[in-house]
Amino acid sequence: MNFREEFFNWIDLCLSESILERVIAYSFNLYEPYRIELIGSASFDLNDEDWACNEDFVPTVRGIDIPLSICAGDWEECLAMMRTLIENYLTTERQGALVLRGARAVVIGFVDGNLEIMSAT
Repeated sequence: MNFREEFFNWIDLCLSESILERVIAYSFNLYEPYRIELIGSASFDLNDEDWACNEDFVPTVRGIDIPLSICAGDWEECLAMMRTLIENYLTTERQGALVLRGARAVVIGFVDGNLEIMSAT
């Protein structure tokens, strides 16, 4: 299985779990060496990124490792590649994509850096 399919399946697994109705935003958190996690929050503030520290939803399989071949050992490349994969996922009709598209916000970013908004209403 290639990483794209593994990643999509992981998101599906995460978002198939019971999620509190109050969860309105999702953050894909990146770590070095390369790992990605997904959390959900009951808050969202376009002007204050600290909302993503409120982990009101944490899936059982919180994260997966990102192969170094995806990132070429560069954090900027990793961010760009994972952003593209999430954007691709959001265009599908998979159940998890429907959950994410229904959220007030979906963001991505390294835990020690700024968040990039992928979608927000």
